[in-house]
Amino acid sequence: QTCALPILTGVKNRRGFDLALATELNEARTSHKPISLIMADIDHFKQVNDRHGHTTGDEVLKWFSNILGRNVKGRDVVARYGGEEFAIILPQTPAEAATRLANQIKAHVEARDFTLLGAGRISIKVTSSFGVAQWREGESTDLLIKRADAKLYEAKAAGRNRVAA
Repeated sequence: QTCALPILTGVKNRRGFDLALATELNEARTSHKPISLIMADIDHFKQVNDRHGHTTGDEVLKWFSNILGRNVKGRDVVARYGGEEFAIILPQTPAEAATRLANQIKAHVEARDFTLLGAGRISIKVTSSFGVAQWREGESTDLLIKRADAKLYEAKAAGRNRVAA
């Protein structure tokens, strides 16, 4: 039996994401209410690990997931999708509101340097990119994820530290 809440980030893991998204999409199908998905990625995360080590990288992941968690409410679900990529499921939320939320989170991340106190003080400028998609009636789960992911890559290709919807 696998745990749906990983120790490292305190948010759902990929399995927890898959289960939550299936549940929320079933609800959206029957209620005909909007549901949006945000895919988020820490920009240049590999450089953090390469320059500062994987322990610092883990701390950055915790810091980022904490910011995501503090910006959602109610039934919203934050999950670590893989590596430095996260997903936010937003039930009963149209794309415009999801885009506003993604911009709000991006601004929070950008406004604060990640700081690690220890043997020496480490301060790292962290930015993030976001892709937003709203579920379309009749659309498969996989296609919704693919569209949000495509928007994330669009944001990264446009220079990172952006939101694409």
